[in-house]
Amino acid sequence: MKKLIVLATLAALPAVAMADVTISGVVGVGIQNTKTGSAGSVNDMNRAAGEVKFAGSEDLGNGLKAVWQVANRIDPAYDEKTNAWGGRDTFVGVKGSFGQVRFGNVSNPTNSGFSGNADVFTVIGLHGDGSYKDGEARLAHSIRFDSAEVAGLKVAISQQLKEGSGQAVAANATSYSSGLGISYAAGPVTLIYSGTSKKNGTVAGVTDKTNQFTAQASLGDVGLNFGYGDAKANTGVNQTKKRGYGISATYAMGAVTPMVGYWKQNDSKKGGVSQKDGFNVFSASVDYALSKRTNAGVEFQKQSETVTGKNDKKRTAAVYLVHSF
Repeated sequence: MKKLIVLATLAALPAVAMADVTISGVVGVGIQNTKTGSAGSVNDMNRAAGEVKFAGSEDLGNGLKAVWQVANRIDPAYDEKTNAWGGRDTFVGVKGSFGQVRFGNVSNPTNSGFSGNADVFTVIGLHGDGSYKDGEARLAHSIRFDSAEVAGLKVAISQQLKEGSGQAVAANATSYSSGLGISYAAGPVTLIYSGTSKKNGTVAGVTDKTNQFTAQASLGDVGLNFGYGDAKANTGVNQTKKRGYGISATYAMGAVTPMVGYWKQNDSKKGGVSQKDGFNVFSASVDYALSKRTNAGVEFQKQSETVTGKNDKKRTAAVYLVHSF
């Protein structure tokens, strides 16, 4: 009888109160074996993917909607201490024909929407220890605007606000950042740029910057990608500059998709002096779609020695299983 009363009560709730609310996410684990230099290899299990999102919207009229999201990081490979409620993109905002604006803990364009799509791999990363994805960040107390797409063109701007003296001081309170993303799609080709500008938290009057550029071509079952990334950071003594570029390709053969990639990390410069620490990264992977929501795969990567004689060349092999819902 009590069960019937509960069900009747739930059924009597206004339908609109539960409309346009979705729960989605992804869970994935990668097991990898890594060998660096002449040292023995090391086995490890890592988070290949992990997120649970609650999102919803409300019609405000006049073509406007209120939107919200609470995204939570989950790590199936480790204990609960590595998981965080609201630790990923969590915001409230307004959406309309102009695009959308969000307030809260929001990714900058380099981290989401205008990110390094040339990296087609799940565990290993196209760039190895390179600089392709420098600048990707999720920023607390930030505002982000994304324009509607017009003739294939989209623009995004993010700005992190500096915390006031009356607020709890976060770790990055003196190091706030702005971001820009631009993408243009024309037929099978998409061009993407994103950049960040971050006030250095330790060196007064200095700004750290990153740039990322990606070109993609979708030719039926074949995907071709080019990526470039650079970063300028200041340590208080010298400015360090890094840059690299690479390519990747995919070929969908039914449920099986082979992937290959190459990344060239140029010598970094510190105080204008070359560190002669550039390296090459070769990657290969095969992804198998077990279903529309579940993928498994195997990946392999070789990264060459950086400084001659350092004996730090790296070899990584990995397998993974990822499920989205």
